[in-house]
Amino acid sequence: MTRLDVYLAEEHVGILDRDLGGELRFTYLPGATPISLSLPYREDPFEEGECYPFFEGILPEGQQRDAIERSTHISSSDVFSMLDLLGGEVAGAVRLLREGEDPASPPQGAPPGPLQDHSLGELLEILPRRPMLAGEGELRLSLAGAQTKLPVCLTEGRVRLPAPGEPTTHIIKPAIPSYPATTENEAFVMRLAAEVGLPVAHVEARRLEAEKGPRTYLLVARYDREIRDGRVVRLHQEDFCQALGVRSVHKYEANLGPGVSRCRRVLFDHSMKPAADARTFLDAVLFNLLVGNGDAHAKNFSLLHTARGVRLAPLYDLLCTLYYPGLSPVMAMSIAGRFRFSEVDRHALEEGAKALGLARSYLIKRLDRLRDMLPAAASKVAADLSDKGLDDDVLERLDQLVRDRAVRLAPRLG
Repeated sequence: MTRLDVYLAEEHVGILDRDLGGELRFTYLPGATPISLSLPYREDPFEEGECYPFFEGILPEGQQRDAIERSTHISSSDVFSMLDLLGGEVAGAVRLLREGEDPASPPQGAPPGPLQDHSLGELLEILPRRPMLAGEGELRLSLAGAQTKLPVCLTEGRVRLPAPGEPTTHIIKPAIPSYPATTENEAFVMRLAAEVGLPVAHVEARRLEAEKGPRTYLLVARYDREIRDGRVVRLHQEDFCQALGVRSVHKYEANLGPGVSRCRRVLFDHSMKPAADARTFLDAVLFNLLVGNGDAHAKNFSLLHTARGVRLAPLYDLLCTLYYPGLSPVMAMSIAGRFRFSEVDRHALEEGAKALGLARSYLIKRLDRLRDMLPAAASKVAADLSDKGLDDDVLERLDQLVRDRAVRLAPRLG
């Protein structure tokens, strides 16, 4: 296979191929709709250096891709073959189909039935070893990121696998064995962000009784899918690394990745509501500072391409990384050059505001607004989640951690 047809929803927009040396090349069809801010429409082909960040950014990262290599014998560095294996249902509306495939043809036969608890437990067990169920049957599924996850569908509230070519509606995220209570953690922080007024993907923490004991997982509603006339429709999105032409390996600012200023510039240059989206983005940065999320890198922020224009996508993958002592106490994006949580004080916020062309007190006022809401919001979210069969001790510790940070940070940041 040396060619993949690139579709945006049902529009054939271009061709991704590779030369004899294995280099990628992407060419738009005449008059096609662009698929990325980093790949504006032009007649000349985009060579690998230009198109690699967008297409590689579709794929799982790190250990997830290494596990796919072990289970399929496709090299993790062979991006084209990985896309051929996985690229049928990805984030956004892009699809990479084999030559001759019809993107508009409906899935054949009845959709798979809902998974019983024992089957869902087996799925959660196998996913770390075979991410995206790569190579199993005709499914071609992909999501970016280093965490185990899988696109799925829901039938009457129950998880099921999609039929080949069927748009998925949700993402299932098993708990991470090496970091206890990630289900509780992410559910808590995501719900907390929503409670203080930030736009987030809807999440639901679930628990099941599996053969090897109770298991928890997170069910995330896809904001890049919507129902129209009873049909699931793909909405296009891209993360900030893809939009800026930055490779996934450089997603952290300390590793040449985008920082706060560069991400805000994308919003001012392309959002249909630049001031509102830039303000939301800054609030998200400050929220991550307050709750101790050090993994808010440029691939964990996205742009949603709507019919009316580009908007900042709802937030996702929010976690309190400070909950885990083994994780680095640094932030993915710095504030005025400070990466360590402990280094961010009032002076850093004032300098950060100045560097962004804002009033020196602006970030402090935005942070104070969030900090004042956090203690009550954290306790409410912990109480709400305690009824979901989750670990109450973990929820209590997360609640306490966030409330303590709000109190301790007041003298330093106020």
